[in-house]
Formats: sequence, structure tokens, C-alpha cells
Amino acid sequence: MAYADLTTEQKTQLNDWLSIVRPMLGELGRLCNHFEIAKDAHASHISAILGELSGTDIIPNTSGLAGATSITKNQLVEILTDAIAIITANNTSAKRQLYGLFAGAINMLG
Repeated sequence: MAYADLTTEQKTQLNDWLSIVRPMLGELGRLCNHFEIAKDAHASHISAILGELSGTDIIPNTSGLAGATSITKNQLVEILTDAIAIITANNTSAKRQLYGLFAGAINMLG
């Protein structure tokens, strides 16, 4: 069945759903950009700093984000591991091209 053969209601439902998915993929592209920057900083100098801490050492919250709290090195390492897995799976050239089709390349900047 072609898109043109869908009912008006089906087209509306699909387009309403895509109005959520398209900007979400733009956000994913931007998020991958931020993860790459964090990964590069980790590789260049943060890893050495973290190597000096024990797993249970507390890192205070200095972010200014409301509700954010102190974390341990182990918690930070867990999040870094998750972030690397996210960009490994989602920040390939092919995936970024696909996100661009959905969201427009300009909407993946930042």
C-alpha cells in the first residue's frame, strides 16, 4: 500500500506521530554531538584525573542544576560507559545521515 492509499485519518495519525519522532531524532543528533565532546575530553585528560580517585570517592555537585547531587566515581564511570555505548550504536555516519533525513541536518547542530 502506498502512502497515498492511506485514509485521511491514518495519514493524520502517522503525521502526528512523526511530528514527535522527527524533532526527537534531531535531539538525538545534538545529544550525540555532546557525547562525542565529553568522550574526547575524557580520553584527553579526564580519564587521568579519574584514575586518581577511588571508586567510592565523592565528587560534589558544582553544576548549578537544581536537584543534582554529589556522585561517586563509580557512578560517573557507569554513566560514561552508558554514554560510550549510546554513541557507538547511534553516532555512526549512516545513522547521522538517517537522522538528517528525518529532522534536517541543520536541526542536529548544537
